[in-house]
Order: sequence, then C-alpha cells, then structure tokens
Amino acid sequence: MFDVIVVGAGPGGSAAAKRCAEAGLNTLLVESKKLQRRKVCSGMVMGPWAHNIIAEEFGEIPREVLVSPYYLKGYMLHVAGAEPQPVDQHTPLAWRKDLDYWMNQKAAQKGVELWDEAKAAAVATTDNACEVELVGARGRQRLQARYIASVPMEGTPECGGLCSRSSKLKLGPSTASAIRGRRRGCARTTSTGSSPKPAPAPASMPCTRGTSWCSREARSGS
Repeated sequence: MFDVIVVGAGPGGSAAAKRCAEAGLNTLLVESKKLQRRKVCSGMVMGPWAHNIIAEEFGEIPREVLVSPYYLKGYMLHVAGAEPQPVDQHTPLAWRKDLDYWMNQKAAQKGVELWDEAKAAAVATTDNACEVELVGARGRQRLQARYIASVPMEGTPECGGLCSRSSKLKLGPSTASAIRGRRRGCARTTSTGSSPKPAPAPASMPCTRGTSWCSREARSGS
C-alpha cells in the first residue's frame, strides 16, 4: 500500500508528489495520458508567483526544455475598449508537454513512482485506507493508500482535494503548501452504480490558506 497516491501529473501533481517523497512517504503519481502528454497550451511562465514556485519546487528550467526564442522580454495586453498595455516581464517559453514532463522527472528523481496511461475511474474508502481504481495500460486494478490527492475527476467536481483514512500521516506545513484545492473526502458512483461512502476528513489536514495548518474544527468555524 502506498502512503500517498497523487492523481494527475500536471505541475501541481508533480509538486505535491515530490514534496511527499521528500518527506519520506511512499508516493505514486498517476496520469491518464501517455507521457509526455500533449496539452494545447503554451508554456509561458508568466508572473512572479509562477517563476518563484517553479524555482522553489523544481529549480531553474533547463535551456533544453525551452523553445526558441527561449525567453520573451515582455508582452502586450489587448482588452476591448482599453488602450493596449505593455507588460515588461522576463518570460521563459516552452511547450507544456516538455515543461510538465521535466517536472515529472524531477519528482521521479526524488523517489516518486510514476505511472502513465492510468486513468482514475473511481475513488472510494475501505475500513483502513483510501482506494483508487485505475484503468489503462496496466489493465484495471485497485490500489490503496493512506492519502489520495487528486484533481476533480470528470463528472465529480466535488472530488478534488485530499482523501484520507488515516490521521497519523502528518505532511507538515511545507508539504501542505504543495497540495492545493479543496480538502474533503471523495465519493464517486462507479460504472456498476454502487456508491462508495465518502472519506471523512482527517483530524489534521492541509489548509488552502497559504502554508497554514488547520483542523476540521477550525474549518467549520467552531
């Protein structure tokens, strides 16, 4: 059984999985598409926050990941009814498939196990663990973990965030900052029509407010 399964190998998934592995947790990162995954999106790293978080989590983007002209001096914003506004921002330029895959490999270097072509079809709970059903190149299988961190799955927007059956796993504030989104138990109706019960929130869990730590009581306002 894994300590943590992270569903979705985008930048957030790679950062979360990498932080967990650095904390000594047995971590699996799964991606539904074959890596390097193609994404209809440029890899312009825009703004100080994006620059800083990539540098903090992964280091400097290697030149071989970037594409010509490698860096933009800035860009122009055009909004209907307003004058164009120049933005002077040093901006690395890459294809997302290359940028994301570089982050995947940085996570793998820290000990993260990486599976591609493994779609999360369902998330449920057992008495002692969270369980995710994966469908893909390895066939159909169910894996268990103490925690499952995921992006929302198709048809279940409420299911993004953190699923837990153990309050013993203490990720700490630094790891909490890498796992963002809503923090709640997950439930999904499977293809057979059965409805697994939602996972309760752990006694302590990462909070969306920066790198703070919050509890169920604090989240409920009591």
